[in-house]
Amino acid sequence: MSNPLKQVGDFGQSLWYDYIRRGLIESGELQRLIDEDGLRGVTSNPSIFEKSISGSTDYVASVAKVDGLEDLDPGDLYETLAIKDIQDAADILRTVYDSLDRRDGYVSLEVSPKLAHDTEATQAEAERLWKRVDRENLMVKVPGTPQGIPAIRHLIGQGIKVNVTLLFSRATYGEVAQAYIAGLQDLAASGGDLSRVASVASFFVSRIDAAADERLKEIGTPEADALREPLGAPDAYGEDRLFAYVRLDEEPDAQQDLAVEALKEAGQAVVTISLADRLDVGGEIFRWELATAVAGSLIGIDPFDQPDVEASKVATRELTDEYEDTGELPEEDASTRGENIALYGADDVAGHLGQAGRGDYVALLFYGPRTEERRDQLAKLRTHVPDARRVASCVGFGPRFLHSTGQAYKGGPNSGVFLQITQDDAADLDVPGQQYTFGVVKAAQAAGDLTVLRERGRRALRVHLGPDVEAGWSELTKAIEGA
Repeated sequence: MSNPLKQVGDFGQSLWYDYIRRGLIESGELQRLIDEDGLRGVTSNPSIFEKSISGSTDYVASVAKVDGLEDLDPGDLYETLAIKDIQDAADILRTVYDSLDRRDGYVSLEVSPKLAHDTEATQAEAERLWKRVDRENLMVKVPGTPQGIPAIRHLIGQGIKVNVTLLFSRATYGEVAQAYIAGLQDLAASGGDLSRVASVASFFVSRIDAAADERLKEIGTPEADALREPLGAPDAYGEDRLFAYVRLDEEPDAQQDLAVEALKEAGQAVVTISLADRLDVGGEIFRWELATAVAGSLIGIDPFDQPDVEASKVATRELTDEYEDTGELPEEDASTRGENIALYGADDVAGHLGQAGRGDYVALLFYGPRTEERRDQLAKLRTHVPDARRVASCVGFGPRFLHSTGQAYKGGPNSGVFLQITQDDAADLDVPGQQYTFGVVKAAQAAGDLTVLRERGRRALRVHLGPDVEAGWSELTKAIEGA
């Protein structure tokens, strides 16, 4: 019976193995995979080598034989071991490379993920690795980041074979294809041989979307609402992020592991905290309470006081007192009105959110029913501006967030761009012993908080949804999508 793996080649497909280790090569297993299973290529990355080196004894003897071992830093030692494996694997795959007229038989070695956002450094590293490995069937892996794309063109133009990784969207794939074509044109213009240049674009479908959203749906705190953001592709984030991955070892999530691995490969700062079981969560609560206090101190917030929250309370009390006297809250003049929304503080939503730049964040602060439908709408809305501008985002349901993230908004660094969203209540209740209703209190809290944000020099816009709330949400969504 024929091997179905070998039949894959009959359909114009190639099997590449995303794995490498010394034992795979020296045991003859790699050769067996080529001969019996039709394997046509091997890829690697630093994480694969890390697991191979630390998770086996394959490299003990090799390390002992390295010349000048005591003078090598860990990075140099890693490269020495990795390049030996790459060279040996390339030699074994050379028969595939030659028999298929250079259409297959490649081994890939990745440039350092730390260089993913540095074009010139990526180019220099790729050229250095190409020369050091010195194998014709090597492909140098280069990330498809905005900074990596011009490096791809440069390397192809130098005749260096490239495996483009970290591709998560069709738009980026198109940019990579254009860079490849431009590189071929550069090579042809310099008299190079186009027949000896190859490239692949590694589009990881499984890594396009791995969201932690579902688990956060079960959590009802304002902090959870603020953090309830789908994990995006690595190139959706700027260089101001720190990703904390709390991993439950007894219930591993393969999709989440892949998504986090992609962040690491893209050069993002990732801290992985492994929990043996659910009982370890108690320790994590203490860790993050302490971390919150430390972080608050670093950004100038007293973690044990909330003077700016108190300022909002004072403003709210002044407004409710005025309502007691006059029977109404003071009305701010709208800057502009749409069909179903009114804007207070700016003429358009897109222009307001467009102020968010490097190091800033966008906060959507909604004073309305905290329903699952609204939570989903806000979770979707928050992705539009961050994806376009690579800035952080968060969501808060007012007035609940005022005693947590509200202090950071008003008392922390002036790096927030705030969009306050309000609406009239469909149903309301009187506050016992007072002239006003709970709806009036909520409206006063929103107005008081907005007043203090502006007093603190924050970039804040209020959008009020009209009587047709759903039509207002639709109009607001279109405005945010255009930001």
